[in-house]
Amino acid sequence: MESVTTTPAASAVDRPAPSLSLIGALYVAQGVPLGFAFEALPVLLRSAEAPLSVIALLPLAALPWVLKLLWAPFVDNHGSAALGHRRGWILAMQAVLAVSLALIALFPLGAASAPWAIGFVLLGVVAASTQDIATDGLAAETLDGRALAWANALQVGGMMAGFMMGGAGLLLLTDLAGYRIAMATMVLLLLLALVPVVRWTEGPRRGVADGAVPARRAGILAAFRRPAIWPLLLIVFSYGTLYTGGMALSKLILTDAGWSLGEVGGAAILCGLSLIVLGGPAGSWVAARHGIWPALAGGLAVVGGALLLWLLIVWRVLPAEGAAVMPAMIALGAGGGMASVATYTLIMRFAAHGEQAGTDVTVLQSANVLSEMLISSAAMGLAAAFGYGTALLVNLGCLAAVLLVVALVARMAVTRSLTGPAAGEWRSLGDRLTDHIARRPGGWIGRRLYRRASAHQQGFGLALSVVPVGPGDRVLDVGCGGGAFLARVLANGADGAGIDHSVDMVETTKAQNAVAIAAGRLEVRQGDAARLPFADGTFSHVFCMHAFFFFPDPAASIAEMGRVLAPGGTLSILTMAPEVEERTHRMFGPIGRRMRFDAPERLTGWVEAAGLRLRDVRPTREGGYLHVSRKCPPAGHTIAMPGFRGTVLGTMNDIVVVEAEISGPVPAHRASEAEFLYILSGRVRMDMDGASREIGEGEHAVVPAGSVHGVTVEAPARVLLVSR
Repeated sequence: MESVTTTPAASAVDRPAPSLSLIGALYVAQGVPLGFAFEALPVLLRSAEAPLSVIALLPLAALPWVLKLLWAPFVDNHGSAALGHRRGWILAMQAVLAVSLALIALFPLGAASAPWAIGFVLLGVVAASTQDIATDGLAAETLDGRALAWANALQVGGMMAGFMMGGAGLLLLTDLAGYRIAMATMVLLLLLALVPVVRWTEGPRRGVADGAVPARRAGILAAFRRPAIWPLLLIVFSYGTLYTGGMALSKLILTDAGWSLGEVGGAAILCGLSLIVLGGPAGSWVAARHGIWPALAGGLAVVGGALLLWLLIVWRVLPAEGAAVMPAMIALGAGGGMASVATYTLIMRFAAHGEQAGTDVTVLQSANVLSEMLISSAAMGLAAAFGYGTALLVNLGCLAAVLLVVALVARMAVTRSLTGPAAGEWRSLGDRLTDHIARRPGGWIGRRLYRRASAHQQGFGLALSVVPVGPGDRVLDVGCGGGAFLARVLANGADGAGIDHSVDMVETTKAQNAVAIAAGRLEVRQGDAARLPFADGTFSHVFCMHAFFFFPDPAASIAEMGRVLAPGGTLSILTMAPEVEERTHRMFGPIGRRMRFDAPERLTGWVEAAGLRLRDVRPTREGGYLHVSRKCPPAGHTIAMPGFRGTVLGTMNDIVVVEAEISGPVPAHRASEAEFLYILSGRVRMDMDGASREIGEGEHAVVPAGSVHGVTVEAPARVLLVSR
């Protein structure tokens, strides 16, 4: 009878992440009102003889996308407990968006109704931009690894698809079936996008118990206090320079070359389709397979090639005809899509490791929108003053500067700052070697080293002998590497969860334990040990094997591990002792010099500050030690399992005394602690390690740690359980 209770709400089954189809449908829906405002409505109003002075107000519909950072903290701080924090906002804003388009359809278009139409469009865009805050926060908080890269492809491509549907698509449908049918179709599509949201159930927010209030409230200034935001701001201001400038100039070049409006529009659609079909998927694939920085640099290089083609067209080396223009537009869209996916994946990873994902993403998005407005105006101003050739040369000159910015920021510890270490630190060769092999393993070498983790197996065996786990336990491995320790935990019959800040390690763990994941016995997340994405009291045991010495904030990490530990559960940390520091430096060079060698007394201080009590310290052959502490349940705490229900009478040091009633069969399970069972009344039959015996009133039984035991009764029995 284990004195451990866990929180079922945090299991992989009970906290499902949204599907990529749900995320994609929401991003498509957000693009519809923008396409309607900027492409369809101006044409519809003008065809109904609305004055240009009124139509000129339509560009104001872009303002909510710039200003949404003002209400992003409100969306992060407030939400529906019944519907789900993010889900409640998404449902409400999608409904407002559909209603706004439906209201526009009720009014006959014309000069008199134009102000109403513009007002309803503005309402719809406000709803779409607010929904975007919630959707971005949801994606950043619940997706990781390849799923996050593909979500950003859906964001870039979905928004463009929605823009085309609400713009050119609606105009085409209006011409074929009439205005009201076209508008009704758009409203129906928006309502259909709600179906996967209605069917999905959102669990508690990361690190926040169900119904609880987050410890820190979101705020715009809090985003700017995160050091890594400054190099990211530099990235979002830089990456759009080439794509946005090229898009602004290309359509003007074609117009001056004598292309009709329809032909220019067709070229623009080709560019948009290239972004959706080629750029987005390519950016996701490269980012997931080779990393964000290669995807970003590759996208910018493709855009640079497109600008070279445009320069040759302007200089009349190539004719301004389809054979030259089409490749230039395809390259412009594909490169812009790759760069956008890479940048937004970086933004969401940054936001995922903060405490206000929606606000952090929105601040960086708003900076990106502002930069695109300024760059577009600057490109056209240069063309007006000095000609298209000069403007394109300046854009190409910016290519070297932008790639230099990307290279410099990639060299800085920006990606490390997403998971804890100080931002802005320059990554030396030693840092990169340490990350690649040990601190953040990745690539072929990292996957090869940690898939089996042969050098760590002895430590794994020691940990599981001191703290046995089995059926009924839920185990968290912090710094799970390639999942070798979790494989042993699962083989013992326990359920598990793993977290690591390396994308490659997360993917390796998932691949190695795919059967357990499919069975709902294991979930694996990418994240930070100092900000664990699990609810309070979720796990009966938490292990941290051969990783703690790299954690940048050990006290915060132990506090988080203690928070997610259930009362009565154990925290086991296997780390290196100070006595082997000099030897480790000699053997492992730069890797050893970047490790921390904490004395057991120091760990004890941290665990006691987190409300845990030391249980045991065991040395290892490698010169390290296993530090085991326990989260003693408070007096009055209820312990329940099948056939067993008890109340904690009190604790002394790490000894827990429980008075309980055994009302039915208690399934066989492994004791992680030594137990003393005293019968107050009634009789029980105990089956332990293949032997069976009856125990009556006034008798007792000793259950050694690690033994498998179960209990049956003919009538309810009162017992006293003492565990250590």
